[in-house]
Amino acid sequence: PFSGAALRVQPRIRANFQPSLQWKIFATYGLYHQFLVENPLLDDFGNYQYIWSVADDRSISIPQATHRILGISYQNSHFLGQVEAFYNNTTGLTQLLQYGADSSLVVSKGCSRSYGVDMHLQWRIKKQQFWLAYTWSKTEELFDYSSNFQPAPQDQRHELKAVSLLNFRPFFASASYVFGSGFPNANSLFSPDSQRFYSRLDLS
Repeated sequence: PFSGAALRVQPRIRANFQPSLQWKIFATYGLYHQFLVENPLLDDFGNYQYIWSVADDRSISIPQATHRILGISYQNSHFLGQVEAFYNNTTGLTQLLQYGADSSLVVSKGCSRSYGVDMHLQWRIKKQQFWLAYTWSKTEELFDYSSNFQPAPQDQRHELKAVSLLNFRPFFASASYVFGSGFPNANSLFSPDSQRFYSRLDLS
């Protein structure tokens, strides 16, 4: 059972440049493998199910992801601001297709790419703290039954998060809000542009 064993290296590299005490420029690179994977099973109607399996690089490929980030940050005693641009690509994806009168199973191989921008702002005013985060991103996948990249099930263009922590000891209050522009319809092969936004507010 171990005849196919192999050594897999996963390097992680980070470089920092600090032109002043407040400013920092950084870049990171990382290579990742995933050996326990959740593969989608797609039927004739575009319905998704997910099946956990151990990737053996034979029947189930071992996904390999490459992450690249370039960012800049500014920080002083009461404020932190950071912007990151990222580009990630993954190879070795497996998708199971079940269709036809006999429900035959076809294994499809593919890859994906994800890119976007993360922004994070944090303020501290005496004992009070506030956070604001925003992400613009795009995630696409390509399998061998298609000639073009399509939106992935986790593709979401915009996400906004806001948090406040108020300290009026012995009383404390917090509020958090999340807004997302929504994911593609689960039936993404047939209606990739169908999606709904969501939002949530929590107070305590």
